[in-house]
Amino acid sequence: MKTPSHELEPSFLALQRPKLLALRSHLQRSMDGDADEAVQAELADQDHANEFEDRAQVLAIADNDRILSRQLGQERIAIDRALAKLDEGTYGISDVSGLPIPISRLQACPQAT
Repeated sequence: MKTPSHELEPSFLALQRPKLLALRSHLQRSMDGDADEAVQAELADQDHANEFEDRAQVLAIADNDRILSRQLGQERIAIDRALAKLDEGTYGISDVSGLPIPISRLQACPQAT
């Protein structure tokens, strides 16, 4: 018999925490790397002639970096929330609807809340 997703097996829950921690670690490394690249790009820009097109390109890249940083930050929040839900005993229950999240969804996206 299939276990309802609101009554997740302890063995499944035990596997989700390391997945979430690994995702958070990978995300943090990505965020740190993006910050380093942004600083290096700005320093490189200061060394080149300050033509309009060059400056426009740097500004466009900076905008893209800000958008990506915001998205990564939101993903970090979702991961932290999923970890908190594991601690609360509410992992696998939707924050929005209160309904169980399908196990297949949690396997594919452990940070689903």
